[in-house]
Amino acid sequence: MGVPVVVTNIGAAPETVLAPPQAPESERTGWRVPPNDAEALANALAETLALGASQRDALAVRARRHVESHFSVEMMCARTLAVYADFFPLS
Repeated sequence: MGVPVVVTNIGAAPETVLAPPQAPESERTGWRVPPNDAEALANALAETLALGASQRDALAVRARRHVESHFSVEMMCARTLAVYADFFPLS
């Protein structure tokens, strides 16, 4: 949606939202914070609110590019079929 995101670092968040230290700052697509860490959440929110317009725009472009290249319907179908093929070979 073109806005910065702050997520809890559980579930699927680590694969959908890229953030240091797992990804370089130049690849950041949002902020991930540990569960139940109010201070980390406050810091992440402060960072997002401090972004300038060009920084927000660049973040939004990176995030959209990441999601479109890794989570398209075509990619999801191909990966699902690959899992099925591993368990149920046709031959």
